[in-house]
Amino acid sequence: MTSRSKITDDLWAKDSFPEKFSDDFWESKPRKKRPKKTRPRKSPYLWSMIVSLGLYYALNHYDLSFLSFFTPDWPKLLPWVNFTLGLGLVGNFLLLFADEGRSRSFIKLALNLASLGFLFRVFQLFPFNFALGTFDLGRPFRLAILAGLLGLGVASMVDLLKLIFNPKEL
Repeated sequence: MTSRSKITDDLWAKDSFPEKFSDDFWESKPRKKRPKKTRPRKSPYLWSMIVSLGLYYALNHYDLSFLSFFTPDWPKLLPWVNFTLGLGLVGNFLLLFADEGRSRSFIKLALNLASLGFLFRVFQLFPFNFALGTFDLGRPFRLAILAGLLGLGVASMVDLLKLIFNPKEL
């Protein structure tokens, strides 16, 4: 009588497997990758347009004096806000129809430069009062604005390089 381990050893022996279960079967074979479609997505631009319209309406049609963190310098910043939101609306509308290439890079560069100018103006005026007892939250907000300025500067440089060195036509 054979032991149970002898039977299992015989069953699982390499030679007892059919040909389809040979070593080649267990080895992974590289899969063919499908080429990815490079069509730009449209939904981020639509959402940006909706948010811009909502902000434009809210900031221009409602009295914001009940918000305690706005200082009297807020009306000085409002034309900059309106210009940036309007340019964002137009730019995102154009990005809906722009192909990959220089035209897309040019639109993104214009939007980044407008946002850069707006953030710089916000940093100059800083029409907010975030004093919270003895701790002033204005300094961390100013640091966040500086980080945004740095990020927009880098993004603008990238778009400028894409505009110059991209071989695709306008």
